[in-house]
Amino acid sequence: MPGADARRRDAVCLRGTPAEVGACLGRIHGAGFREGVTSCLAASPRERLLEASRSFAELVRRYAPYWLEESDAVAREAHTDAEVLLAWRGARYRGVNRDAGECFTYCALPPVTRGGILLFHQNRDSLPRPQAAYLKHLLVPAGQVYGFAATGDVTDLGCLTGVNEHGLCVAADMGPPEPEPRFRGLMNTDILRLLLEQASGVESALGLLRDIHECGACAGGATATNWMLADPGGTALRVAQTQRQLEITEARSGILVMRDRDPRGEWVRAALERRSGDVDAALMDELGRTPPVLDATNVSAMTARVTPIRPDLFSSADFRLRHAPETLGLPLYLGSRCTPRAMLDGRAHAAVLPPPATAGGALRSFETRREEARRLLEQSAMRALGDAGEAPARRVLTEGTLRLVGQAIGFLETGGGTAAHGLTLCPASSSRRSL
Repeated sequence: MPGADARRRDAVCLRGTPAEVGACLGRIHGAGFREGVTSCLAASPRERLLEASRSFAELVRRYAPYWLEESDAVAREAHTDAEVLLAWRGARYRGVNRDAGECFTYCALPPVTRGGILLFHQNRDSLPRPQAAYLKHLLVPAGQVYGFAATGDVTDLGCLTGVNEHGLCVAADMGPPEPEPRFRGLMNTDILRLLLEQASGVESALGLLRDIHECGACAGGATATNWMLADPGGTALRVAQTQRQLEITEARSGILVMRDRDPRGEWVRAALERRSGDVDAALMDELGRTPPVLDATNVSAMTARVTPIRPDLFSSADFRLRHAPETLGLPLYLGSRCTPRAMLDGRAHAAVLPPPATAGGALRSFETRREEARRLLEQSAMRALGDAGEAPARRVLTEGTLRLVGQAIGFLETGGGTAAHGLTLCPASSSRRSL
């Protein structure tokens, strides 16, 4: 049950049945869900809302019926109308980004990266709203549903970008104007979550995307979609989707950018090619914090590091939960059983990095020590896996994730003060403690 394995106040466990996970989210974000339902009812009569959302509900029953159980539990804990909540969920992103910038995604495959890992980055551009990131794994009796790390607005039940336990990375960027707009069906956030939960690699993700497309179930509104899919096997695809077709482009020379003939794409490709064979996560993240990739409308970013061995344990994603230069990347390891509460409830989003003139030296010292702490954490988890098995390794990764994120948020909230000196480098004791 979510929370049963998380005895610390700073941890939230979103691993359990759909009803258990939904109830947990309803308790944390109840006010936001009630506000969404209220806004729906203010815009349209209830019966009209339910009629308009009928096709969305039917598609959910077809592709992910367990979402209905999750959504109902959210509504119960949030003390709001379950049917209208589902309608709000299905409609909340239709047209919402018309006045925002365009997200941008790029990836580097093992042949060009340091250590032979998959690196995947998205800058998300949208209207300014509180951001969250989390680890989630619904345990469903019938069928396989994979666990994943993802990001979105704090009350999103869909996903904006993420990586799953098989190391499949998925992002959806806004495309050009859609020649045949469709407003009823599954939005990108729902399709992206389906891909994370139900696909084990690029091939199966593309198959599911084709099925949804051919059934006419996609509802991107007036905007087409640019997808990027990548997995640790070394496959990466870009899929330009309109209602008429899926146009597929494969990675060239181990590098893939969402748009080739674009100042951002040209700049990113050139930067990665200059470092071919030595591309690391720091470079991927730095490019996302630098114009032309960085735009004023940027609201979050994810840099995923996907390991070829046990991606379900040692892969991680660093999430920046506001305008990227204003915050730190907060790591979530796929092997962790819990999400730091601050990343889910909006506290991390609210914490702002001090100006460089104030925190420059302290920030550099903190980030250097944090990378060393991560290296030691991963070594400790690897030893635990070899010596005692998966459960102790997950305990190490869970404690390490909570500690690293807690220290980063402490640094942000103290303005780069004493938190930098309190960064714990040795995680060895974590393997002997349970949550």
